[in-house]
Amino acid sequence: MLPQVLHLERAVSQIPLRLRVSLPPPGYLPTPDLQRLLRAAAELSQTFYISSLPVFFPNLDPRGIPNAEQLDSNLSSADPVLCRIINAICAFSYLSTLHPIPPEATQLIWNRIQPWIHFLHTYWTCISPVVAPYSELDLHRVSL
Repeated sequence: MLPQVLHLERAVSQIPLRLRVSLPPPGYLPTPDLQRLLRAAAELSQTFYISSLPVFFPNLDPRGIPNAEQLDSNLSSADPVLCRIINAICAFSYLSTLHPIPPEATQLIWNRIQPWIHFLHTYWTCISPVVAPYSELDLHRVSL
């Protein structure tokens, strides 16, 4: 069971109306909406920043990590595989500036980011040209 701090409904209710978007059923935001929320969250209060954690959390689901065969395909900007990778990197960017991460969510977040870190480090040379302008350095700023 997820701790309260990771409940999506609570987070959506606290997003300012100008940033509120309709969330698809699994809780994934389309990449541009997630990036817009990431940029806006940096300008808002720390309380809002922490309350938006559930919006980024689903993007770290390890079930979204592509396998080597999926990466062999020619990734385009509309490819769902590429969107999952970029959304995970957005979530990493969010986590890298979230301090402190709520203690009740730390273990769950670690269980999700560890497989993504392994994937990104393993395949970075293959995916970095298509996930620009993100930097591998962003991955090193996440601390739990």
